Amino acid sequence: MNKVILKKHFRDRLEERFGYSVSDVMSVDRESVFVWTKKNLNKCSNMMIKKKLVNRCENTFMVENTKLNVIICGNKSNGYTFINTIIPRFNLPKF
Repeated sequence: MNKVILKKHFRDRLEERFGYSVSDVMSVDRESVFVWTKKNLNKCSNMMIKKKLVNRCENTFMVENTKLNVIICGNKSNGYTFINTIIPRFNLPKF
């Protein structure tokens, strides 16, 4: 199992912009949390996620939490999982 590293930018944004604690965001509800990578991107209906992930490397992922309306961005590298930042969830119209 990978070791998870929460970047400072993630912690700062989580508290400042959303008022959530780490445990609030890291709890997984299978019905409201989706993990998106380049491999399953064709099933994603959120155009913002598609646009951001399409040009990223294979190690990058986004976790969409529809219950909290946030998206967590991260990547995997050398046995570690880095949680980099958190952004608001918007579902942009399809083109």
